[in-house]
Amino acid sequence: MYCGKCGKQSKSENAFCTGCGGVMKPDPVPEKKNDDKPVTPSSRKTQNKPDFKYEIIKHIGVLSEGSNGWRKELNVVSWNERDGKFDIRDWSPNNEKMGKGVALSKGEVAALSELLGNLFEDSDKT
Repeated sequence: MYCGKCGKQSKSENAFCTGCGGVMKPDPVPEKKNDDKPVTPSSRKTQNKPDFKYEIIKHIGVLSEGSNGWRKELNVVSWNERDGKFDIRDWSPNNEKMGKGVALSKGEVAALSELLGNLFEDSDKT
């Protein structure tokens, strides 16, 4: 069995991965690549997720911090050496690891700001 989310192998019959909680799947019949080496779930994961680069160009602020030290931050981040985008996501204490997040253009941040401003104005009226 292997985890469909993280690719971790397990010989047990657990329905969920002990590592990440993902759904366990039966071992697939190995596929063949051009070099006749079987493709396993862990190698497939590597093939589908190319390396990427990031640089925190500007730290704007911390929105919240969890008990594990991870912080939800608003930063300007350059992804793969492209122009920076506003980025909201969870970061480990040394910014070495990250969680899923959202990257926004300057126009999207302006639209979000307007929506939030309207939301708070409407709540003040009630």
